[in-house]
Amino acid sequence: MTHQLQQGMIAPTFQTVDHNGNSISFENFRGRRVLLAFMRFSACALCNLRVHHFINRYPDWQCQGMDVIAFFESPEANMRTYVGTQNAPFPLVADPKAHLYDLFGVETSEEKVRMTMADEHTKMFAYEAAAAGFALTPEEGSNFNRIPADFLIDENGIVRFAHYRQLHYVNGQNSSNTWLNNLWFLCAEGWLTRNISLKQQTGSRSEIRCRFVIEVKGRLA
Repeated sequence: MTHQLQQGMIAPTFQTVDHNGNSISFENFRGRRVLLAFMRFSACALCNLRVHHFINRYPDWQCQGMDVIAFFESPEANMRTYVGTQNAPFPLVADPKAHLYDLFGVETSEEKVRMTMADEHTKMFAYEAAAAGFALTPEEGSNFNRIPADFLIDENGIVRFAHYRQLHYVNGQNSSNTWLNNLWFLCAEGWLTRNISLKQQTGSRSEIRCRFVIEVKGRLA
């Protein structure tokens, strides 16, 4: 059993490069929130769909002070062939030896993958991926039994949330999208923190939250 991170722990630091060869030092992200998304392999249709969702939401996350780094247990050449073609505006990291996966306690489980593949809701998720242009594609040498995980790290390098996923769908709910929706509210909390002077003027936290909602809806309209 790998050692899994818990809320309140200090996140491990690391240095790596993205699939384009750009250096990444986790220390350079201090002062901003960071979503660390550990995917499966670069050809994984469901993971590519998640990256697609991330790309759509990334401008709003950036406005609210959150960055994203996505990891794949694949070599750089495969990254360029598959997920790299989406031209994500955030770093995609190739970790074929799973060093960073081990550092963050991301597990593998044949049983959990088998349960996921047998679930009817997974087929619906696969149809959504196919409709978006992400076909179920095998990747030679990939770790098919990898279980994804997500971590939200705060401005001080503390784990705010650690999300070790059990299945893509739990009780009929898409756990990936549920997690994404939760991040929207976490961004709202970050907005509140940066507008503390406004809070002092109004004395109403709910009023500030409403202003955040109006601001975001205005950008999405």
